[in-house]
Amino acid sequence: MSGVAIVGAGGLGAPAALCLARAGVPFSIFDGDRVEPHNLPRQLLYRDGDVGRPKAQAAAGRLRELVPGARVEARVAFVRAASALEPFELWLDATDSLETKLWLSDAAVRRGATLVHGGALRLSGQALLVVPGEGPCLRCLLGDDGDGLSCRQAGVLGPVVGLVGAVMARLALQALRGEAAPGALVTVDARLGVLRERVLSRRRDCSTCQEVQMPIVRIPASLRSFTKNQEEVQLSGSTVGELLAALEKSAPGIGARLFDEKGGVRRYVNIFHNDEDIRFLQELKTPVKEGDKISIVPAIAGG
Repeated sequence: MSGVAIVGAGGLGAPAALCLARAGVPFSIFDGDRVEPHNLPRQLLYRDGDVGRPKAQAAAGRLRELVPGARVEARVAFVRAASALEPFELWLDATDSLETKLWLSDAAVRRGATLVHGGALRLSGQALLVVPGEGPCLRCLLGDDGDGLSCRQAGVLGPVVGLVGAVMARLALQALRGEAAPGALVTVDARLGVLRERVLSRRRDCSTCQEVQMPIVRIPASLRSFTKNQEEVQLSGSTVGELLAALEKSAPGIGARLFDEKGGVRRYVNIFHNDEDIRFLQELKTPVKEGDKISIVPAIAGG
């Protein structure tokens, strides 16, 4: 998978798209709606002359005007099947329906795609980074209840969606650079003028996270200081090497204890795929699947 998909070109998607375009990130923007007069006060990419035009096309055209050279692809369609997003490694959820948001989060977790969720209602909003296998999903935050008001039903202050959209772009850029913490949650309270950020933990009874059994990496006692004393870490990846790279990203500093200067596994570190030493398999290219367990076993000197 590669590339970025923005699902929704409205109040959240428009500012997020503008920020990503200015950062030089290529992306596709999905929306099957057309611009309506009531969109104009809070959806900053559209003008009076855009009323009646497909949002995705109008947004892509305006972005190319504002950011010459912007690499934007318009997809005039609603995302009704997760297969439409499978080519993309990072999804931005800028939709308006809570039911759709939960569905996108579930789909991202099941497919191992990183998701940036954004939502706004009345005078508040939030953005959450979902990294499957490394942190919580949207259901960990909201539960299993897919019922709720949309901003079209309850209203939303225009600057709130602009700010949340910009925060979504910031989380997306950090995720692309490997700098964002899985589960990073940013909340906006326009009534108090306060923006807060914290890292959300996975909910143990989350139906989606329980359903998807990511491969597990077992951490030896000597390295648990890097993983906040976790004995096991769930990570996403299709090979042992990808899992260890994900571990290195989530636990800074552990990579130097596992790999030598050439990127190979250090001689005193043994890696087992389930119960088999990867040296007798395909080494770091050994494929992994859901439910597999990777054990890191430092060699013990004796004599």
